[in-house]
Amino acid sequence: MKRETALIVKLGAIGDVVMSLPVADAIKKESPACRITWLIGSRAAALIEGHPSIDELLVIDENDFWKKRLFSLFKLLWTVRQRHFDRVYLLHWSTLFHVFFWLAGIPDRHGFARGGKSFGLTRSVPYGEGTGAPLQVNQYLSVVSGAYPQDNQVRLTPHLVLEPTLESSVLKTMRTRFPDRAWITMAPGGGNNPKAQMPERRWPVSSFSQLAQELIRETSYAILILGDRSESQLLDALGPDMAPHFLNLAGALTLKESAVLIKHSLLFIGNDSGLLHVAGAVGTPNLSFFGPTSPVDKVPVWTRYRVLYRSEPCSPCYKFGVAPPCPYHLKCLTQISPDQALAECKALLAAS
Repeated sequence: MKRETALIVKLGAIGDVVMSLPVADAIKKESPACRITWLIGSRAAALIEGHPSIDELLVIDENDFWKKRLFSLFKLLWTVRQRHFDRVYLLHWSTLFHVFFWLAGIPDRHGFARGGKSFGLTRSVPYGEGTGAPLQVNQYLSVVSGAYPQDNQVRLTPHLVLEPTLESSVLKTMRTRFPDRAWITMAPGGGNNPKAQMPERRWPVSSFSQLAQELIRETSYAILILGDRSESQLLDALGPDMAPHFLNLAGALTLKESAVLIKHSLLFIGNDSGLLHVAGAVGTPNLSFFGPTSPVDKVPVWTRYRVLYRSEPCSPCYKFGVAPPCPYHLKCLTQISPDQALAECKALLAAS
């Protein structure tokens, strides 16, 4: 008897991939013998490698879709057709994906009908974003179940698999640097994805800098900066007297190494970004800053969390991957003060 096979399609971004991990768990729970393949972009692939509900990763350059590289897409179409998957779960709402996997000949195609558009799908569920929308995790799960829970409670939460040898290695290195000091992880970047660059989703670097200085001054904890190389500018904003208690690791770690440090930190502080959702998936208390995007459907509510979000008359302006130019100098973010953030950090640390 042929083993049932399913394909999950979620290329990125990192936070969205993390929030969609419960989809694989739900499929395995429903059909334990089903073989699950995940089609994923190269940037996020290593983060979910080794997940117990995923049998195989099919890794591509996510820009093949975003930049519509026809030759690469034809090759992928041929590969998928040859695999004869029984079902596909499309976790992107774009009609491009609906048409592509219809052409791939997969008989059951489950996905989102954004604005009622469900061409190429055999079963669809509505997709929303921002105020009034279900939690993003529940929306992804609805692609499997056909509906989201009316109470909007999360039945399956994201979790990351971190190899013990990796954890041991990273922690050994960190304890050499800070032998008697716990740490807080901070990610001042985000909004930096292959599909779109959105630096306007970031709380100002100067505010992160001031918050870091206040935390070092008022607590005994070290501050670790995580992210890519573009975020290393925060190091320059700090005074030299902060250096013994501060380590800039932006651009120096893999995603899973960053996840280890977040998991073992007392607190994660960051923007609406991929590393915020990594913090949620490893269970770390977190403080996040939201501006153009609404936090109501995105924050990891299954952890101890706080959100700083200053709603303006135009908020939220980000929808379905696009935010218009801001004529108000991003007041929604810039008017969140470091003192407000420090008070929230203290509350979270006290609860820990």
